[in-house]
Amino acid sequence: MNEGEEAPTTKPIKFPSNKRQHTQKHSWGETFQELKTYQAKNGNCNVPFRKEGLGKLGQWVTKQKRNRNQLTIEQINELDSIGFNWKKLDQRNEDRWMEIYKRLQDYRRKKGDCQVIALYKPDLVLGGWVSYQRGLNKKGKLSEDRFKLLSRLDFIWHLKDPGDRKQPLHDKAFKDMYDRLVAFHQTNGHCLVPFTYKDDKKLAGWVANQRRIYDDGEMKAERIMMLENIGFVWKVDVYSAEASLSQRHWDEMFKELSRFVDENGHSQVTVHNTPDGYNEKLGMWVGMQRMLHRQGDVSLTPERKKRLESIDFWWGSPGNNHRDEPYLDKIWKRLFRKLNRYRKKRGHTLVSVSDDKRIKMLENIGFVWKVDAYSAIASLSQRHWDEMFEELSRFKDENGHSQVPVNNTPDRYNEKLGTWVSMQRMLHRQGHVSLTPERKKRIESIGFWWGSPDNNHQDEPFLNKL
Repeated sequence: MNEGEEAPTTKPIKFPSNKRQHTQKHSWGETFQELKTYQAKNGNCNVPFRKEGLGKLGQWVTKQKRNRNQLTIEQINELDSIGFNWKKLDQRNEDRWMEIYKRLQDYRRKKGDCQVIALYKPDLVLGGWVSYQRGLNKKGKLSEDRFKLLSRLDFIWHLKDPGDRKQPLHDKAFKDMYDRLVAFHQTNGHCLVPFTYKDDKKLAGWVANQRRIYDDGEMKAERIMMLENIGFVWKVDVYSAEASLSQRHWDEMFKELSRFVDENGHSQVTVHNTPDGYNEKLGMWVGMQRMLHRQGDVSLTPERKKRLESIDFWWGSPGNNHRDEPYLDKIWKRLFRKLNRYRKKRGHTLVSVSDDKRIKMLENIGFVWKVDAYSAIASLSQRHWDEMFEELSRFKDENGHSQVPVNNTPDRYNEKLGTWVSMQRMLHRQGHVSLTPERKKRIESIGFWWGSPDNNHQDEPFLNKL
């Protein structure tokens, strides 16, 4: 440095300090003390978010809930020690709403209605709360769940009464709806208003609401009597199946099925192609009864089951009659008893068919009136067996063996011959009664091989016989 020059000024170096961190910790402790004072005065830590005189205490409380994961264990413990409510605002509001709702329930039990005046001295909060709910509903801001809860208490949403001012509003509202139900009853003969009732959508909801109030034990005896006087059903389809819409539908379909049985001689209504002249849903309804029977469903009551069986209803599906052999035997025995009574009365069993309509119906489907019941030739199943046996005999003569392939029967033979031959082998293995000794003898007479094509060695004794 040259003579006469001033020495440069040296600035002191500033090191970072923890003053900010210390202030934050101290600030949290100070605010906590403010909350502690608030809790001692008010009995809780539910500080309003913004309230004059409390500074930013409400905002600080909300921040602790939001940032709980960032607090130290000591801070959480300190908050817990004064009963800090960690629930967020939405949940607190819901709890508070339900608390006042229960107070309204108590009011209704004592007074018989929900008409709490705004300046109700025993509970000023309740009066203001009731008025506030009406305002929210009018603006469309009341949730559906809360609307339903209040409606269950016969809550009056509109205070202006266009009718008799001397009549209490809750009675007026009930009477109006009751009169609409009476009109419905006069038109339909019952009080079972469907939820899809377009002519009066509000009536269906009101009817359902009366049942809920009744179930809760909160309905006045006077109203119970009024409703029961017009045949009101408290337990739909359980308390009185006779008055139930579903029972009425069941009765209508049963009547239709009875007509079908009378005209056709059986209850096998096809599901998708119900004959013309009958309810188009009869087939589906019949199928449903069978399904309910298989599942043991309680909706197929013993009384309904008994009525179906009284018209010889077949519980098995059309293609599976063997599943209901015990029931078939029951029908057979009942018809046998009828025939026996006929024999005792007339001295013979030659039952005539005098109904020309029924005769024509039977003849239209190729019914055979004169049948040799003791001749296997008359049996359709025996005829089919004979036809297939002749086809097999031809196959054996032309090919020198009876090993007809199942899936690739030669074109010049019946396409089902392979399947039929395989069926005879299966019946033989199972010892089934349908393979009679006579049929077995006929098959063996043409050198039939009982073993399958790939397992000829299994029938060596029979091979030796051949």
